[in-house]
Amino acid sequence: GFASESDNSESVDGCYPDSDVYINFFGIRDQDVLDAIETEIVSVRMAEILAGPQEWKFDFDHLKTLHGRLFDDIYPFAGEIRYIPITRRTVFCLPQYIDTMAEEIFAKLRDELYLRNQDLDEFVDNLAYFMAEVHALHPFLDGNTRTLRLFFQQLSHAAGWRINPSETTDSRLLEADIAALEGDYQPLISILHEAVEPL
Repeated sequence: GFASESDNSESVDGCYPDSDVYINFFGIRDQDVLDAIETEIVSVRMAEILAGPQEWKFDFDHLKTLHGRLFDDIYPFAGEIRYIPITRRTVFCLPQYIDTMAEEIFAKLRDELYLRNQDLDEFVDNLAYFMAEVHALHPFLDGNTRTLRLFFQQLSHAAGWRINPSETTDSRLLEADIAALEGDYQPLISILHEAVEPL
């Protein structure tokens, strides 16, 4: 939770009063300024994580750990499951169901042996499915997409593949993510086919 400048006891939605800006450790209330600082910090954290040990359990705890490491210098809610509903062009999993749904998603991922020993078509199809499922879960107040992409970058690497970021754009991925939420995985599969290559 947050405390004073970082305490959500007085904040229902994690934002400053009369504002859409999330309470942050810098006390910044200008979204553009916060975005710039956040981008800088998160890019450094992401590089540190990718350069570090890659021995992970690909479960919900790992996803929360990644979110915490990316955002714990910025937001008090880093690594914490959100406690309010959020809607951004679609309705994401309601907070009271996040744990249950996460358990189901990550149990399926475990049953699929974390997508190891699969050929390209099978890997991409499964990767698209699990990316869409975690995107629909949207377990954090903010920073879901960056955390999800890092998680699946690591998962892909462990399975013998890499996702080439130069083959993906935020706008294409956003549209593909939204289509997948509506049950159409093909746009996401198409992007991943272009981006995924063997290590």
